[in-house]
Formats: sequence, structure tokens, C-alpha cells
Amino acid sequence: MAMKIATSQMMRELDQFAIEQLKIPSMILMENAALRVLSHLDLSHTYFVVICGRGNNGGDGLAIARHLKNRGKDVDVYYVSDDDSGTPDTMLNLTICRNMGLHVSTVHEEADLWDLREAVNDADTVVDALFGIGLSRPITGIHAEIIETINEMSRYTVAVDIPSGLDSDTGEILGCAVRADKTVTFSCYKKGFLNYATIESCGDITVENIGIPAQYCDSMGSHEYLVDETSVRGLIPRRSRTGYKGDYGKILVVAGSPGYTGANKIASEACLASGAGLVTVSSDVRVIDLIAEHVREAMTIHPDQIEKAVSECNVIAFGPGMGNTDATRQLLMRIIKKLREEGKSDTVLVLDADGLNVLEHRTELLENIGVRVILTPHFGEMARLTGQSVDYIKKNRLDVAMKFARTHKVTLVLKGHNTIISDGVSLFVNPTGSSAIATGGMGDCLTGMIAGLAGQGLGPMEAAIAATFLHGSIGDELAKSRYSIMASEIITRIPFELKKMVEDQKRS
Repeated sequence: MAMKIATSQMMRELDQFAIEQLKIPSMILMENAALRVLSHLDLSHTYFVVICGRGNNGGDGLAIARHLKNRGKDVDVYYVSDDDSGTPDTMLNLTICRNMGLHVSTVHEEADLWDLREAVNDADTVVDALFGIGLSRPITGIHAEIIETINEMSRYTVAVDIPSGLDSDTGEILGCAVRADKTVTFSCYKKGFLNYATIESCGDITVENIGIPAQYCDSMGSHEYLVDETSVRGLIPRRSRTGYKGDYGKILVVAGSPGYTGANKIASEACLASGAGLVTVSSDVRVIDLIAEHVREAMTIHPDQIEKAVSECNVIAFGPGMGNTDATRQLLMRIIKKLREEGKSDTVLVLDADGLNVLEHRTELLENIGVRVILTPHFGEMARLTGQSVDYIKKNRLDVAMKFARTHKVTLVLKGHNTIISDGVSLFVNPTGSSAIATGGMGDCLTGMIAGLAGQGLGPMEAAIAATFLHGSIGDELAKSRYSIMASEIITRIPFELKKMVEDQKRS
């Protein structure tokens, strides 16, 4: 199962369940959290500054400081409190720190900041344990000054659970927020991390288990998950030693127009590279002969014969590079009409690019097609489909995707950083990919990959999740040595990555 995405309320319920039902003492959870953060600190550094608040997040920080002290590190702790009070576990850790001889300074007024600023400036690493996921009000006063000091002076900052100042549900900055180099969060990925605005604040995000069994995390709250390699590996179909091309899908790719013939080539080659058995391509009548010369491993069919191809295939990929024209819409309508006549409910229709654009103000066409539909819009295309602004969609990606998929009974792949995949019941967020793959043809490549995997028997959600993850992870690997990446480079690597995943699957 992929990793759960959690709200602050879900995390409170999970902690309460662990303490009250599983009987795991809260102090043990705090200790485990500290040890997991410690494993991400560079212990070749000698001087650490740990800044703690009064809540349990501050208690985590105090426990981290203890373990750093035990490893012979020079540690200064700054405890931010008006009256030296805190939660019971935090106060216990504060007492232990003082009994161990740690240098603990209480910060509660402006004059206390002089020493803190000097320490932050000198530290090899600053640990931010000021506020946790429970923060709900804007940060002001001395707390805001501390965060400003961290951001201006810290060489390297590690945030405990969440950077102080971020709303863990929305990712909004509550007045100001720590800009961490790394965030070590606990048990579940926080929903607020999905806001694009959090990229500057969170740095590299790592999720660590602090002793609560994963099955209890999965049982809490909504059906929202972060895709991981283990879950994708389990989706990749193994090929039978006696299999032949007819066993691995018959895919129809309808793409391309004058000036955009590459869309068909990229989509069909990505489909084949993903393991599809038979691929037939069709296109604008003006370029079909030209495309036939370049797509040698696929068959071609004239658009006048599109109904015949629809009858024979089990997956259709429609739209890349076709143009937002009446001719494109009419061809899509012919395909939809034939699908309704055929009544093959297992057929998958993947709509991308202009296959989506011709649905503007016509999304009712998606209803009662009688097949399984996958839509792959970017933000601009989603805005045209919904009538909502791009800014609104960016700020409410999860809710918009889930609602649209549920209303129209489709699988939606809302592309972008942290691509969203939803069927209206569950929602998955893909963490792979970067701006290195922000080049022409990448969407065509992804469409082909989804179609290719769907042709081999994966359901719409499975095909979309696996293809999106693989597409991004191949790009991430190539980006280690490249400034930018072309779709053709992704396609070349697809069979190798699939082979590796199947081999890993056998060993696990």
C-alpha cells in the first residue's frame, strides 16, 4: 500500500489511538521520533542548536538534544516559553536535559534573542522544533523574530515533523515559516506538503515510522496516498514465457496533425516501450502517410477506417497534437459512438491534449460512453474542462481532482509537480519528476505509457499510477547527469526500468 496522506486531525487521532488503544506510552513515541530525526543529522558536524517550543514538537527537539549530547556533540538548546511551562512529556525531557548538564536557555523576551542569534549564526546545524502540526494561528512577536533569525543565519536547518509556521493541512504560511533544508516528518505525509508554496519551506521531505504499525495509519481518515516504488513495483505485470503479442494489448493511438506529427510517434513508441503487444496508429488524413514512414513497429490505419480499429482494440489513446478543431471533435464523437455501439465495457479510452480541449463546455460527452475513461489534463486543460481558474485549481488540486473524477466517473491524471491521480473514490499523489522533464512531448510520452500498461491488463487507476511514477522516476535518474531531458530519452529507458521492477518484485 502507498503511503497515507494525513491531516492534522488524522494525526491527532492516530496518536491518540496509539497511546490509548495500543498502549504505546507517548514518551516512547517522542523518543522514537527523536531517534529517527537523529538518523538524518550529519553527525560529522560538531555544533548543533536546537530551538524548542512548549508543545510535543518541542519535546521531540529536547530529546534530540539529549542524544546529540550523548554522542559528544556541542549542543545549545533554546526553550521558547514565557513561564518555562510545557506539555508533560516536554517538561520531563526539559528536566532530563538540565540534569544532564545541557546548556538550556529560556527565551521569552527580546533581550534573550541576542544569544540565540549568535548561536544560530555559529551552528553547523539548526534543529527547528518550535511549532508542530497543531499550529493554527499566525506567528507574531518573538516567535516570528526567531524564525526570521533561522532563515537569515542558519547554514543548514532540519525541521522536526513540519517547518514551524506552515499549516499542515493547507501548506499556507501562517505569518512566517522556517525555510528548512530537510523536513523529517512522522508516520504519514502531511497534506499541507502538497501545496506548491511549501517547496521553499520543506526542503527534502522524509517520512519516518515512529513505532505505530503501518496498518493503523492506513485505516485512518480519507483515501489519499503518496505513491512509492514498492507499491508501483507490485503493479507491473509479469510476462508469461509462452505469451505472444496478442496477449499484451491491442492499442489504437490517434494523434498528430500537420506540424505535430511527432506527437503520434512519441505516444506510439512510448506505448510499445511499455510492453504493448500491438499498436495501430491513426492521424489527420493529411499526415497519415508521413507518420507511417516514421512509426515502423506500429501499424497505420486511415481515419476513414477508425470504426474498424475501435472494434479491434482494447485501449484507445486519443488527442496528442491533433489540434483543437471541429475535425478533432467529430473524430472523437465517431469513436465514442462506436464504443457505445460495441458495448465493450473493459475498453479503456485515454484522452489527452486536444482530446480534452474539444470537451470544453461539453464534458457531458463523457457520460454513458460505456467504457473506462482516463483523462490526463495539465492545469490549463483542467481549467477549460471545469471553467475554474488555473490559480484556483493549483490551490485546491486534490479537491478539484477528486470531485471531477467522482462527478464524471473517470480516472483523472492532473499533471504537474506532484501529479494527482483520482477515480473519485481514492486519490494518489505521484512524488517523482522535476522541471528537467518540462520539455515538449512529455505529455505524449505519458499518454503512451498509460495506454501501454492498460493494454496489458492494468486497471485505469493502476495504469495511471504506474505510468506516472515510472515516467517521473526515469526522468529523475536521468536528471542526475542532465540539465534537461527529451521524451525520446525517457522512452529508451522504459523497458529497462520495467525489467528492473519485475526483477525486484521477484526478489521481494
